[in-house]
Amino acid sequence: MKTKLLIFALLVSILAQAQITKAEAFITGTKLSFYPNQCGNTIPEAAGKLAFCDRANNLGLVDRSYGLNDRRVNSMLPNYFNEDEFYVTGKGLSIRNTDGAWENIPNIAVPLYGEVNICPPYVQGWCCQMAKSLSKPQMQVICLMSTTEI
Repeated sequence: MKTKLLIFALLVSILAQAQITKAEAFITGTKLSFYPNQCGNTIPEAAGKLAFCDRANNLGLVDRSYGLNDRRVNSMLPNYFNEDEFYVTGKGLSIRNTDGAWENIPNIAVPLYGEVNICPPYVQGWCCQMAKSLSKPQMQVICLMSTTEI
């Protein structure tokens, strides 16, 4: 009888195993979504959003930005291209657009230096991977941030 119950419990646990398709995380000022084993794949949810991959082969998206991504602003970066404001915080980069909307680039979305090499000719360093998601002024500010001490 105990064996039958054990086998029954094992079968139920195998059949009831859930498939995780999306995980959401909220960090200060930012909503992140992770899609397991989707790194390198194109999914419709990623259209127009900052996408990145973590070391566990998960695709991460910055779904929404609500404001500064940290309570402490380390510095502001100069912006010679438009009126957007760029704030360097302890948790990443926060961009306040002229219309009042925010775009956050958390540290988790920034690849480690030297991991990828898909840079345009005018860009150096780890900011290269972000070229697909950001406008040229934003990418150049991030590249400037990568060469300065934060």
